[in-house]
Amino acid sequence: MLIIANGFSCREQIAQNTRRSALHLAGVLQMALREGLAGPDEKYPERGYIQRNGGGPTGAELGVFTAGSLLLAGLWYQKYRSAK
Repeated sequence: MLIIANGFSCREQIAQNTRRSALHLAGVLQMALREGLAGPDEKYPERGYIQRNGGGPTGAELGVFTAGSLLLAGLWYQKYRSAK
């Protein structure tokens, strides 16, 4: 049985007050795509799909975000300078 909760605070309350972790709907869809409709054959199937590192971005994700932000800032600056 899966516990599904889309809100962050709902998932936190479930995690803090039970031995289970709730999944966001997107995580359930990811599980269905990887495992099939029957899902994983485990007592706590959500454990393979919960981020244990606090859910923050990885170093690679931060690098991509930073590079994209710098690129957009550079494009904006070029447009701003050419408009003068």
